Amino acid sequence: MNKEYLSRILVKNGLSVTKQRLDILYLFLKNNRPLSKNYLEKTLKYDRVTIFRNLNILTNKGILRKISEKDTGIYVFVKSNERTYHLHFKCKKCNQIFCFENIEFKKNSLPKNFKIDSLEFIAYGLCSDCLVNN
Repeated sequence: MNKEYLSRILVKNGLSVTKQRLDILYLFLKNNRPLSKNYLEKTLKYDRVTIFRNLNILTNKGILRKISEKDTGIYVFVKSNERTYHLHFKCKKCNQIFCFENIEFKKNSLPKNFKIDSLEFIAYGLCSDCLVNN
């Protein structure tokens, strides 16, 4: 997936195509896993305010989803065909975040007259590498 694909996503959601937004989204596609605001700040050459503002805009438009408030926010790229939430796992030692798409929560699992506005479905512990090297 390239910057042309990301540009179409931005335009489709009524957003201007900016270098900052393309760079942020490209990191999500390249890494293919959830990313923290801290990681984006360390990796990209933009100030914290620019990253924060763009994360909020992309989240409000549904392009990204904030999956945790910890660590100033952990975000995931929303796939257009996504119908369920899956478990995310953050290693407390190496800080990597893993997706477990086989462990899921369906949006329509709640009883009638309940609506999810946000959901944090994230576990914390040691990943397999850190567990072995611990």
